[in-house]
Amino acid sequence: MSRVIGVNGIRTDGGGSTDRLLQRLGSGMTVFDFNYDRVNVLTARSRRRQRRIGRQLYDLTRAGDHVVAHSYGALVVLRAMEAGAQFGAVFLFGPAMGQREYFPAKGARQIHIISNPADRAIGLGALLYRHDFGRMGRDGYQGPPDDRVVDFRTRDEGADHGPLHHSDYFLGASLNGWAQYVARHIRIMGDG
Repeated sequence: MSRVIGVNGIRTDGGGSTDRLLQRLGSGMTVFDFNYDRVNVLTARSRRRQRRIGRQLYDLTRAGDHVVAHSYGALVVLRAMEAGAQFGAVFLFGPAMGQREYFPAKGARQIHIISNPADRAIGLGALLYRHDFGRMGRDGYQGPPDDRVVDFRTRDEGADHGPLHHSDYFLGASLNGWAQYVARHIRIMGDG
């Protein structure tokens, strides 16, 4: 049975984002909600904190686990990879990280970057001085060539999803579509 871990972003427990997607993955998957101490825009700046939370994620996972992460959760997943985690499929929704990030060679077998050009929260976060937040969640992956990376840019999902468009993936019809996307890719990959 495939294990799938959800890693939420800042100022949330994932109840309105990653947890909603995990609940819709269907049978054949064991899901875990990775909980860490809440962070905000200012405390998210600390690379020491990112590494500490990433190490906690690494300690709770085993090789081949799959990950669904949102926003700051993508930085946590990257830090877990840097600590030695070896994931199966990684799905980074609206990653709040630089577009040119390098993913460790053994960090994951597949990395799906799902971005939204209308994501205003990512655009604003990228303006923060001396912060690891970047534009990947808005403009997609632009790092070194990597056969593991699938770069998927969505369309603006509509004004009914709020003015920031940062969590559009987890609302309305988008939620079911992305849950099917994640489940399909995990099933194709298998348990590692």
